[in-house]
Amino acid sequence: MVLLGGMRASLPAQTGAAPARVQGVVFDSIANRPLAGAMVQLVELPPGHNAHTVITDSLGRFQMDSVRPGSYVAGFLHPLLDSIGIEAPDYRVLVHGGTLTRIALAVPSAQRVARAICGGDRAAGKPARAGAGDSSGMIVGHARDAATGAPLPGTAVTLQWKTLVLGVGTAHTELRSLRATTVADGWFAMCGLEADDYQLHAEHGHQESGLLDVSIHSRAIVRLSLLLANGVAGGGATLSGIVMAHDRHPLEGAQIAVDGSLSSAITDAHGAFRLGGLPEGTRMAEARALGYAPVRVRVELSRSEAEAVTMMMSKQVATLDAVTVFGTRGRPLRDLTGFMDRKSHGFGHFITQEEIEQENATSTCELLRRVPEVDVRLVGGTGCTANIRGSSSGGSSQGVHLCEPKVYRDNMPFSGTLSELSQSMSPHDIMGVEVYSTATEPPQFQGSCGVIVVWTRSGA
Repeated sequence: MVLLGGMRASLPAQTGAAPARVQGVVFDSIANRPLAGAMVQLVELPPGHNAHTVITDSLGRFQMDSVRPGSYVAGFLHPLLDSIGIEAPDYRVLVHGGTLTRIALAVPSAQRVARAICGGDRAAGKPARAGAGDSSGMIVGHARDAATGAPLPGTAVTLQWKTLVLGVGTAHTELRSLRATTVADGWFAMCGLEADDYQLHAEHGHQESGLLDVSIHSRAIVRLSLLLANGVAGGGATLSGIVMAHDRHPLEGAQIAVDGSLSSAITDAHGAFRLGGLPEGTRMAEARALGYAPVRVRVELSRSEAEAVTMMMSKQVATLDAVTVFGTRGRPLRDLTGFMDRKSHGFGHFITQEEIEQENATSTCELLRRVPEVDVRLVGGTGCTANIRGSSSGGSSQGVHLCEPKVYRDNMPFSGTLSELSQSMSPHDIMGVEVYSTATEPPQFQGSCGVIVVWTRSGA
């Protein structure tokens, strides 16, 4: 028999009654699968010394033997519940001597969790809705220090996505964002999210996560564990794992890289790899192999605990991407496919060659004045100072300030200032410009306060 919820009758004492057995399963209603590793507890009522505790197996099953007949309350604990900020309900159970009692325990459904969180008492941990409707999804999680594991209250969590804006006879895409701040235990939630692909970044003072890929499905809850650390390219974290093909065979020769790191690894004949010297924090790891679609997964990197992952790659038809080249008569051509690819993702601000020609600016500094995120102050005829708007100092509680971005000339960091770069070339020597805030920097262009990347024509 299965006895669930609200049963308050007490079972009369059964003198000499034989012990009973209790079996059951714990089910994850959000992921729609059994919940392994849950700690199931059965406590006698009124509370006394008779209690049983067991851990569910890989199929979410559990069994308790030699249970004394009586009235009990059953419940379970699991890190999943902590990650979504709720407690599982308790169930009243009557156990009869010499019988088998079956119990079904479950994580509340995604709809019940969403109603409890988005309309509950923890409103300080969530932003306003980004979308409406019963089909919307949500993100919940915790922000923690990568070195100590301590919760990080006051962490600014920013979610970004592209949206199509239709006007009268026009259409364009806009980059929009949603922000939440973690509460005392580092917990946060973002409600009312439409099914789409997003990017998320967390920042707490000088600590931050990587720029994370997040996919939201209809009526789904995404659970995130965010580790934050000082954003340095080198570090003491380690990532190891196995890359497998779609048929679950090890894949040799796949290249593995982690956002924010310049190092990479190649899988061996067993599909295994190990990558050391990585920056700490939650970041994206990417696997690439010829003939397979790239795979990106979130990894939690900490020098105190090595992270291990299994990455599964799907076969794809081998095709050659279109290559975009730019140039003028008398000058060598340059491949700017990466520029166009990053522009298509919508993160950052881009100035194309056509826009540069239309702008008719007299200097690189003057050209950058058209970028909303950049505060440019001209110095002399062609020199300037530039600062990125929207960078936080010491966390969100200390407000917004301006700071100087790092400058790249083509693929390499520029050793001089932006003013010196502007004085060394004219806008006619430039094929494209990329501008990123701290939260939107791509892994190959890293700076402590945003990045400006200037692409020159070959020979400029």
